[in-house]
Amino acid sequence: MFKVANIIFLDSPVGAGFSYATNNAYLPGDTNTAKQAYEFLKKSAKGSCHGDYRPIAAKGNAQCKKSLETASKCIVPLENEFVLESKCFHPSPDKWCLQYYHGRMSELWANNINVQKALYVREGTINQWIRCRGHNNDEFNYTHDIDSSVSFHQNLSMHPFRALIFSGDQDICMPYMFTLKWMKKLNVVPNDVYWSPWFLYGQVAGCVTEYSNDIYNLTFTTIKVTRGPLESAEKDQEH
Repeated sequence: MFKVANIIFLDSPVGAGFSYATNNAYLPGDTNTAKQAYEFLKKSAKGSCHGDYRPIAAKGNAQCKKSLETASKCIVPLENEFVLESKCFHPSPDKWCLQYYHGRMSELWANNINVQKALYVREGTINQWIRCRGHNNDEFNYTHDIDSSVSFHQNLSMHPFRALIFSGDQDICMPYMFTLKWMKKLNVVPNDVYWSPWFLYGQVAGCVTEYSNDIYNLTFTTIKVTRGPLESAEKDQEH
């Protein structure tokens, strides 16, 4: 396989993941996080060369409200991050449990000293890796001081940049339909490549669409999350 891109995984804001600050007075927030990420990317480039969901109010529309209530009842039993499975918090030998493995198992893995050594995490910089900061009595004071980032992305779309945006297609926490709605505000239109399937190990792994405004080029793709045939095909390729 040819190398076509470099990917940088950035723990952000400061205090999330394995990130840390040498100054205890740091104040994580939208503006500070954006500035720090920008500075990091500039320094990284010199050295080596992220849908707003809000509840829908069905005001004055009884039929719409009834439809929303019906839909809500349908999705209550489903796992929000993977709608093909039901909610589960206690696994068994014959029952996969997403919440259990994404929560408890990820923390066991990330807090393993051998894992941290393999990731070159500096010893002593964090006491414990936490999957979701600010939850379950975890103190993490983050300031939300930017209501919308649309205007910033609209500005970027007026420059000769290339961007890749992806969304899981079985996740109702961050559904890809909202991503599509957000992209409409960027004044870009689909090119010839529109909702075309892309493949992994001979199977459909998602759909891709390319957008442009003659200056700015954006590629949007959905990614299927699966533990079925696609995963089995991947394992077969490894043997």
